[in-house]
Amino acid sequence: MDKTFSLDRIEKTLAVLIDRDGGVFHVLAHTLPPDAREGDLLALQGGRWTVLTQETQRLRDANFDLQESLFDK
Repeated sequence: MDKTFSLDRIEKTLAVLIDRDGGVFHVLAHTLPPDAREGDLLALQGGRWTVLTQETQRLRDANFDLQESLFDK
């Protein structure tokens, strides 16, 4: 798979994306899928951004499980 990015935030017309190495990239927000939201994992495939729905959900579930384990102690 190509490089993946996390949608950190949208600032007016720019979306701030972060790659796995911590690199920060700015892209025009209107080029993202309309259903993209903060925290989604995205990939650029064929010149179009795609939300990686299953990967995003796995990451959210793992983060939730980690938070639960930290607060249950």
